[in-house]
Amino acid sequence: MALSEFILDDPQGHTKVLLIEDSDAHNKMLSSYFAQSGFNCDSVRTLAHGRERLAHNSYDIVLVDNHLPDGLGLGLMDVLAERGIDVPVMMITSNDDYELIQECFEQGISDFMPKPLHLPLLVFKIQRLIFNYWLRQNVQTQNAKLEDLLNEKQREEHLAKHVFEHLSTKEHLCHEHLQALMQPSSEFNGDLLLSRCSPGGNLFVMLLDATGHGLAAAISILPVVSIFRAMVSKGHPLSMLAYELNQRLIREMPGDRFVAGILVEVDPYRRELSVWNGGMPDALLCDRAGHVCHRFASRHMPLGVLDTEVFDTSTDTLALQDSANQLFMFSDGLVEQDSASGEAFGMQRVERLIELGQGQDTISKMAQALRFHRGALPYSDDVSLCRLDCQGFLNSHKEAQGHVDYQFGNQHFHARLSGYQLAQIDLVNWVNTLLQASPMAPQLRQKVFTVCAELISNAIDHGVLKLESALKTDVDGFVAYLAQREERVAALQQQDWVEIEVDWHTPANEVEVKVKDSGQGYVQQGPRAADIESLSGRGLQLVRQLASVFQCQPPGNQTYVLIR
Repeated sequence: MALSEFILDDPQGHTKVLLIEDSDAHNKMLSSYFAQSGFNCDSVRTLAHGRERLAHNSYDIVLVDNHLPDGLGLGLMDVLAERGIDVPVMMITSNDDYELIQECFEQGISDFMPKPLHLPLLVFKIQRLIFNYWLRQNVQTQNAKLEDLLNEKQREEHLAKHVFEHLSTKEHLCHEHLQALMQPSSEFNGDLLLSRCSPGGNLFVMLLDATGHGLAAAISILPVVSIFRAMVSKGHPLSMLAYELNQRLIREMPGDRFVAGILVEVDPYRRELSVWNGGMPDALLCDRAGHVCHRFASRHMPLGVLDTEVFDTSTDTLALQDSANQLFMFSDGLVEQDSASGEAFGMQRVERLIELGQGQDTISKMAQALRFHRGALPYSDDVSLCRLDCQGFLNSHKEAQGHVDYQFGNQHFHARLSGYQLAQIDLVNWVNTLLQASPMAPQLRQKVFTVCAELISNAIDHGVLKLESALKTDVDGFVAYLAQREERVAALQQQDWVEIEVDWHTPANEVEVKVKDSGQGYVQQGPRAADIESLSGRGLQLVRQLASVFQCQPPGNQTYVLIR
């Protein structure tokens, strides 16, 4: 607001002036002129009366003569300071000595007007002083509000950061065979690294990079944390994990928010590495010398972009060899960091540093190189880099297998679900809950869970629901598979059932698993048997690998497995 607008906006009689002047002539003249100018003027003739008025009234400005019967006008400044009264003060005096003027300003006087007074100029100065005072008060008020907002924002960010870090830590951010560098560009990290082992012993790793950085990016990836925990804990495969993550982000995030990500599954029994890459730089599978053996390039759109009907869940799967034993994953924030001269860190530099690094030292060397590359510049984007020691994980899994002497009795549990209860109750999760409560050795428990999960899945999908696995070979087929499954689940009848029995014989440390279903079976049906053996049979092949005894009894709806 300009001074002219401020004057026009001031209503008649709104401005209150306290005049302390001992001269009757000046007192009457100024009071009359102020009234004509629209001011509400209180006039007194001594400092004592001025102090009394200030004690009981508030004013927009004070005009004081320096020479008064009971003291100097400058003495009023001490009174104002003691009482904490903030008001502009103008000195009016016939003494125009420069030393006096300097002393007035040093004492806090706002302006100085020598006598004889030029009344129009005096009124203009009063208006200017009040306007400047109003501006100063307004700025102070706005600064106080801004400070409150900043403090509130800081408290909210602190709480949000605490929640975010708690969720990340709770989900096992660091696995013993996983080393990572996570460097946010602001208070919050829009990159997220999670790892978790499934009940079957498979290791899952998820590296995500949300759109942008800071709090908005961090919020975008929070919904996926619970999905990751639930899906892995229930033993679902990597493709279903990707499907559920995408579905959650599509449902809960705005259209302009999406999440690039790399999802990894290491199967210690098959010795396989599966990778789903959506919108991230190539994941590099390297040998001990750091040479790239395979690149897992991005073949998919980021999570949260495509609707479920066109979302591709297919993964790249490789058999792990002893020579290729470490997987490196990183966000684009690493390769796109520029130096002061504008040179990007680049993929070529990353690969060179991997070759120069020695196992776990690679991460620290990469961090040092990145700091040197950026110099004094802050990071322009969140940076994440992780190294998964695949061979170390496989070795630890192998070493953990061994004979354990048990002093426990035998265990037996049996369950049969029919009709719509097959859809209402997660039978695989029920089995997992019982196994987790058992004192069974972890490696044996993982084998038993894997066998039970595969057999139950086959019994429900192929035995009861009669679904064809061939549908799951491409995106359209996978969507059709899910649609058929939903339709047939809705049509379940009481005569549709699945039954499982598990017996653990502790003296021999062996487990018997029997799974039956109401389906027609597949042993005597050539084409259907071939379908199951070639596609869904990939799971049955793993069951045979884990089992000491595997029997599929005619007509193919009863399976017996012995695990030692």
